[in-house]
Amino acid sequence: MQLFVLAQALHTLEVTGQKTVAQIKAHVASLEGIAPEDQVLLLGGSPLEDKAILGQCGVEPLATLEVAARILGDKVLGENLEILHFNLFIFHMRKLIP
Repeated sequence: MQLFVLAQALHTLEVTGQKTVAQIKAHVASLEGIAPEDQVLLLGGSPLEDKAILGQCGVEPLATLEVAARILGDKVLGENLEILHFNLFIFHMRKLIP
């Protein structure tokens, strides 16, 4: 299936539904230079677990996965998720406003 991954740039990946999120992170690392452990992959604003299999966690063909950087403290869930979403919003706004 074809996926779009939005990191610093938009990438188109051709993958199988059997790939894991960790494998996608490794691919993004080779494209963007962001270490897999520093990445958070989001689908519809929700973080995906590294061990999750794409075809079993709601990722459909032509879906867009967003890459955000982990924040200090290595927490992604809970109160820090709002900060992560805010950082992602700022990232998108910078792309839209020259």
